[in-house]
Amino acid sequence: MSSYKAHPNTVNNSIIPSNMIAQYESNANDRPPKTPLQQQAIELFHAHQFLSCEKLSLLELSQMKLNLRQPLPKTTPRKNYLGINTNNAIEDTIAMATTYELLGDCANRAERFLCAVEYYRQAVTLVHDYHYTRSPRRTTRSADDGVTSSWEATLRVKECQALSQTGSIIEAASILERCFPRPRLRDGQIATNDFSTLQSLMLHGHLYMLSNRASDAIVQYRFALAKNPYAIEAVEQLAVLGCADTAILELVDEAVKNFAQERIASVKKSKKGDDTMQTGNDDEDKNQDDAKDNNNNELLIPVRDYVLAVTSLHRNQLHASHQHFSKLNNLFPDHPYILIQLAHIQQELGQILGSEQSYKRVRAIDPTWVEGMDKYAHLLFQLRMSRKNAFLLQQGG
Repeated sequence: MSSYKAHPNTVNNSIIPSNMIAQYESNANDRPPKTPLQQQAIELFHAHQFLSCEKLSLLELSQMKLNLRQPLPKTTPRKNYLGINTNNAIEDTIAMATTYELLGDCANRAERFLCAVEYYRQAVTLVHDYHYTRSPRRTTRSADDGVTSSWEATLRVKECQALSQTGSIIEAASILERCFPRPRLRDGQIATNDFSTLQSLMLHGHLYMLSNRASDAIVQYRFALAKNPYAIEAVEQLAVLGCADTAILELVDEAVKNFAQERIASVKKSKKGDDTMQTGNDDEDKNQDDAKDNNNNELLIPVRDYVLAVTSLHRNQLHASHQHFSKLNNLFPDHPYILIQLAHIQQELGQILGSEQSYKRVRAIDPTWVEGMDKYAHLLFQLRMSRKNAFLLQQGG
């Protein structure tokens, strides 16, 4: 028994954050300064005025193209979008990449996915050429196709997300393969690409799942879980694909240790300036760091229980899964995802009344909840028929 629902023919739009505005600020080191008109367009996008943002961006794109086409005397230097003298064509056009990205995001929100793909590809071409000329030495296997910056990586993920919405799953997966090549280490192990993010890894894994490439999907989900031990969806997909619980737990433990070390290192770095004038507190600071490390590890106890719960569920070990989900339900009594899984397991084990109560609790928490309601309807039908039969037997007796 498994409550896992098969993927639809397209990747869920939730993979791309609903608030794309953060992405315009996230890769600041890779991006050129924004023009005043781009700032206004971004504000409109943030205010969900997508049509106004699109029209304003098209106006600026038209103006940028017009400026590039205007002939200038040989003695007159061309000024770029910031008014700086330049004779570099790539420097002149890089500002268009932000405008193309805005147009792609607006088209994506309007569900014009083919249009969005074309806009993203225009932006990718400009960004790739811009960063490739600035840093020609590359460490990826493909010097022609591998992404050159975090900005380009973000654009590629958006492009493949929109492309998958058109049903071109294989094409989207091949683009991610080409753009995020995985280098091999000296010991033969495969490492993640330097520009891979949790978003790109999860998207790649979903595309592989839709393409029935289970072994490749496992690799992507493992990398995603190693990036963030709280990526619950990666845990679920690894369980669906048949990974052993011990292997998943090892990934979770390794990831949480890395998390703890990174957090302690950042705290030490932030306090370094404050502690330069203080001495004799090394032991106390070490004890505090050890305590923080333990606290970070303790936060992962529910995740470990969830790993055991979902892996035993997909191995059809219902009694073990029931124990783990019951434990999680005691820790988080109003969690609808845990309750719905518990209700399904109780139903399969023949605990009809307990299953009915779990379904009722889900409905009480969220009256609009849809997942698993077909099984609830079947359970109610069974209860009605059993009560009707009991009534008939009683009347006949």
